[in-house]
Amino acid sequence: VADHIDGPSVVIHPGVPEPQVERLQPAEQVILVAQRLEAEKRTELAIRAFAASGLAGQGWQLHVAGDGSQRTMLEALAARLVPGQVRFLGHRADVPQRMARAAMVLASCKVEGLGLSVVEAMALGVPVVAAAAGGHLETVGGVADAALFAPDDEHEAGGLLRELAADPQRR
Repeated sequence: VADHIDGPSVVIHPGVPEPQVERLQPAEQVILVAQRLEAEKRTELAIRAFAASGLAGQGWQLHVAGDGSQRTMLEALAARLVPGQVRFLGHRADVPQRMARAAMVLASCKVEGLGLSVVEAMALGVPVVAAAAGGHLETVGGVADAALFAPDDEHEAGGLLRELAADPQRR
């Protein structure tokens, strides 16, 4: 990039500050998705994975923090697949606090360059289930026993959610 811009450049390595919130233990039976509600983020796949997990029938909820052009379509999908078990929170200023209370974070985007919400979850010690693609391979993939699923496989993602929900020690 530096060869193609005018003027000097500086490399700034991405990262997250030390968390300012404490992780809640035991965590709530909540899976958090924190992202823009746009097609490339694949929130539809996250909802389908949650439905495939069967966790809604065990009292778990999916919370979606973020907003975007797909919200209405996603709300309709959630109402059809897992009625009453998906909460759309809109744009939030309290995502770190919500993340600290969640049992897991689900990252469905397969073209994520870094995935800031994933790195923030990891900094808090929140388990992440993520698409095995893009930046997730370097972040989540660097963890032993990583919970990575084939990017288009809602059933594999649902299976990982179910496995982690059933194993608090692994989480």
